[in-house]
Amino acid sequence: MPYRDFDLKALYDALEERRRERGMTWSTVAKEVNRHRTTGRPIAVSTITGLRQKAVGEGEVILQMILWLKLIFTDSLSFKTFLGN
Repeated sequence: MPYRDFDLKALYDALEERRRERGMTWSTVAKEVNRHRTTGRPIAVSTITGLRQKAVGEGEVILQMILWLKLIFTDSLSFKTFLGN
């Protein structure tokens, strides 16, 4: 299987869509994303909103956001949505 980059802009778009659907602020999103985080520093609002223009991201942070989106098994989005060509 060829290597493909993870699409951070697509992740941001999914977060933005879910945020708008739920009528949330980015601050509230950050609190929910950090809800289950037990180690390290909390994920900042600027880290989440910065995804729309970043080329790389930290794996643990990205996974926390994917968990918040509940993409695994429960959503019409799939992990493939975030993989570039």
